Amino acid sequence: MFTQDHLQELLSFYANGTPVVSMYLDTDCSQQSAETVKLQVKGLLRELNGANEQDAVVIERFLDHSYDWTRPGLALFSCAPSDFFKAYNALTNADMKFPDAVDSEGNVFEVGQSSINSLITHSDSKVRQTAFDHYADGYLNQKNTIASIQVGGIHRDIFNARTRNYPSSLEASLSPNDIPPAVFHALIDTFD
Repeated sequence: MFTQDHLQELLSFYANGTPVVSMYLDTDCSQQSAETVKLQVKGLLRELNGANEQDAVVIERFLDHSYDWTRPGLALFSCAPSDFFKAYNALTNADMKFPDAVDSEGNVFEVGQSSINSLITHSDSKVRQTAFDHYADGYLNQKNTIASIQVGGIHRDIFNARTRNYPSSLEASLSPNDIPPAVFHALIDTFD
């Protein structure tokens, strides 16, 4: 889900004069195939006339290797010269409902993806407590579903790595940023 934090992250990005490529894609595969969307994206990227060739490579690699095509929509933001790339799926967590938070005077505050950060830093400790409890409980109530989704994601990553001829899912996930697995392992060894 696209949250207030994501918006702030985009707003705070400073490209230092380099252009940022943004794309908003309908990726509903019941309407058109993933290959059709990829061809449309390649056509749009060609219209940039090579000005953002690095961005085109990053976007195409993301769509080929990383994007979950079960999602109905996607917003992409890329500025490769500034090492900036963000992708947001549409409609995640849309069905999760959380009970309202309550302050010490009985006023209610809606708890949701876009409001939780401001509620857990609210000046009233009762708002902070009830917002956190209700938000956490909403996820705990869905723990089996979330675990199944996570397992499915792991299986998807393994499947995608195998079908796209990557030696491992680690290498598949590092590939969009051209990070060698040795760098990942060196980082882990540093903190081990």
